Amino acid sequence: MTGSRALTLLLLSTTALKAEDIPYGVEFVAGIRHGYHQRGLDLANDLIDLQFQANVTLTKTQSVDIALWQGSEISGDYSEFGFLVGATQDFENFSLSLELNYSSYTSDLVDTGAEISFGIDYPVMKNVSLYGQLGFNEAAESLFAQLGAYATTRVTDDSFFTVKSDLNIADSYYGRSGIYDLTTRASYTYNINSMLSMTPFTSLSLAFDGGGSDFSAGMWVEVFF
Repeated sequence: MTGSRALTLLLLSTTALKAEDIPYGVEFVAGIRHGYHQRGLDLANDLIDLQFQANVTLTKTQSVDIALWQGSEISGDYSEFGFLVGATQDFENFSLSLELNYSSYTSDLVDTGAEISFGIDYPVMKNVSLYGQLGFNEAAESLFAQLGAYATTRVTDDSFFTVKSDLNIADSYYGRSGIYDLTTRASYTYNINSMLSMTPFTSLSLAFDGGGSDFSAGMWVEVFF
């Protein structure tokens, strides 16, 4: 998992929530999925993962995020551990972010190492945003970029639907170059109460380098403190 993976999962899970819906500060997520893919790499058949994130507000426009995650394959030997530190600066019409993370893997497909990235998030209308990310992965010795969009819509007062789609681009990321992957994820979040929500999701990755397509599905259980 990349560092952006942790923040993206948690931040998108609360995109459509009003400020009074959840307490602010700390989130814990437990997830299980069938089919685990990262930037076009098929890493595990099934995965259980745990994530923790703390957000610290410095000013009205500045915040810092700290995230930890651990994932283990249910029926195989794959596992990963990662931690991230990120900072966000909000402006009137967009926000900028800087993320630094380190990820450790037990895999022949991806190497343990650090990654740094810069990101921009630009809302184009209510609950619809464009985003971009540019970074460097030192283990793969590769520049990478991600361009995408996400949208949320309320289903009921206690639930919402989210669709997120992004293009993965790299100069040489474990044999992948150029625009090599399009991933789309759909999720439905139901807020059981102010501290607990459940999010089933499905994801489809389409490879542009002859690698075919990969489908995954799973569930996140999120606890807010």
